[in-house]
Amino acid sequence: MVVDFVSDMVGNTVLKFIDLALTAVVIMIFWYVIKFFLVAPPTEADKAASKSKDQEKYDKLREWLGTKKEAKEKKKGFEKRKALLEPATAYIKLAGEAAEKLKDDDLQVKTAAAVTRAKNRANTIESNLRSCKSVLRAAKIKEKTEKKEFIQKIYDTNEVALKTYRDNIKNKVPLHTVSAADWTSGVSNIEHYANEIKGLCGYIESVIHKFIDEDKLEIAIPPTPGGPGGSA
Repeated sequence: MVVDFVSDMVGNTVLKFIDLALTAVVIMIFWYVIKFFLVAPPTEADKAASKSKDQEKYDKLREWLGTKKEAKEKKKGFEKRKALLEPATAYIKLAGEAAEKLKDDDLQVKTAAAVTRAKNRANTIESNLRSCKSVLRAAKIKEKTEKKEFIQKIYDTNEVALKTYRDNIKNKVPLHTVSAADWTSGVSNIEHYANEIKGLCGYIESVIHKFIDEDKLEIAIPPTPGGPGGSA
């Protein structure tokens, strides 16, 4: 008895639901029929306006995709340039800072400690210029495009700095035991060429940063006496 009662309830509920669904379908059919006869079809102007809007959306999408692609290519180029030459900027920066300290600070007093400090600073200049040279040489070998000539010019400028160091600073720091006149002359010579090296290092660093950040291949060999060296 209970089972039959529950079965009748479920059956009645399902039938009511089906009746409601059929009623809703009939109402929708009537609505679309009325709408079909009462709503005017789109005019040529409406079609043209719709087509224009679709074209506008397509153009905006194409522009957005183009912008994304361009940004991706720029980032890829930036990362490639950075990997190629950024290591050189670290070395050239250290060389320039050492040259500046040699020029301004290390030989202000005529003492053994000052001479030792200046010699150590001079060695720092040379070691960092040589390290920068190694990075640039590897970059020249790796690069196969028009950038190869640009890197060669940076390499040559670094060689100018190395030649200036070897000809005028290496083993030329005056001893504290020399006469006052020889000390003054020797210190003046060291400071003069340390300043030249500082300028060359700053120039190289600036050129590399412009290349990495802006993809600019702008460099001119500095008019240093003797020109770019070819030392190993």
